[in-house]
Amino acid sequence: MTRLALIGPGRVGRTLVQLLPKDKVRLGAVLSRDLTSARRAVRLMKRGSAARTLQRLNEADVVLIAVPEPALDGVVEQLSQAKVDYQDKVVLHTSTAHGSEALALLETLGAAVGSLQPLYIFQSPVLTLSGVYFVYEGTRVAAAVARQLVRELGAEFQLVKADHKANHTVAVSMASDLLTGLLEGATRQMMTSGFTRRRALAAISQVVEATMEEYARSGRNSRPGPLLQRSRIAAEQYLPALQAADPEAAEHYRSLSALTLRVLGRDKEAGQLASDT
Repeated sequence: MTRLALIGPGRVGRTLVQLLPKDKVRLGAVLSRDLTSARRAVRLMKRGSAARTLQRLNEADVVLIAVPEPALDGVVEQLSQAKVDYQDKVVLHTSTAHGSEALALLETLGAAVGSLQPLYIFQSPVLTLSGVYFVYEGTRVAAAVARQLVRELGAEFQLVKADHKANHTVAVSMASDLLTGLLEGATRQMMTSGFTRRRALAAISQVVEATMEEYARSGRNSRPGPLLQRSRIAAEQYLPALQAADPEAAEHYRSLSALTLRVLGRDKEAGQLASDT
């Protein structure tokens, strides 16, 4: 039985703890910015107990820190000054912007430390994390514990290099943040042609789902739409009309189309698109 303590029972922390099997992981101390919010989290999770002091961490084998990014350094500083024996303890954090080096103070005190980041968007209630990828970077001892926790969640464990953490973080941003901007741009183009926003969202969602299915099958060889099926059509038909109606959108479409072709190794077509435009 793993004894776990949670610092930062927000959406991510609560979800991870709630989905860990109770017969394998026992939640003890729950610490938040104040006792009231810790008690509220305990009621929501229906496990653990709100802690008044950091000394309650002495009861845990594993300390999971799931605080917002800006708060991590301050929390680690407080933990380093607390009357806690970190020998034989594992301390993990879920930050996307920090690696295990953020826990260096605790490592000097004897803790095995690591960064364990779920590659997932926690915007709505999550019923399962089965198949979700968790990336880990840190010490070997903490890796074994992190791997076991991920296994208990039914998720996928992936080791990453400390000096390349930015790469997968940017990848997630591209697949979520940048995609959101592209989807809004596509929705607005649909609305310009006469769709209501609701119907535009429905139509674009269907296209995205079909594209994801095609990409899952074919990867970089996917040909989901007219640009990748025959790139010159963009320069010959779409861009001139779009340029006349919306020059800014035309420039964005041209540059993104050229970048897409280059990423897929179709440099010649990317060059032709730029020169034809």
